[in-house]
Amino acid sequence: MKRFRKSLIPLLIMLALNIPVITNAYSGSYSFSINSSVKRSTKHSLAKKKTTTTVKANTYYTGDIIKTKDSYQVSLNRGLSSYSITPTLANGSSYSISFGTVKKGDYTVNVYKTTRKTYGATVKGSGTIKQYAKVY
Repeated sequence: MKRFRKSLIPLLIMLALNIPVITNAYSGSYSFSINSSVKRSTKHSLAKKKTTTTVKANTYYTGDIIKTKDSYQVSLNRGLSSYSITPTLANGSSYSISFGTVKKGDYTVNVYKTTRKTYGATVKGSGTIKQYAKVY
């Protein structure tokens, strides 16, 4: 039993030293105010890495938050390449959603209003595009 413990301690130390630490490699923000299906564009230079967006929006009518909530969709576009998240409800909550791994290049962030439950309603919000790097 003592021999097992003696060999287990160095093994645990070696495993602990191999645990990767994840840091923020890129972070860029965007904001939007959409009355219909108009898009708002912001450019970001991204590496070939896993990419996420954290986004928060709400639905307004004549400057006030309303109970009926519209939906919106965020996409990253570069030429023929496009990465999108599923339509998200503009209810004031913050969502963190992954685009997956994107190809390296300059991307435009476009936000589209996907539903129009209240005529004249506006979806206003902001978000952050993030990429992470593993540091050993």
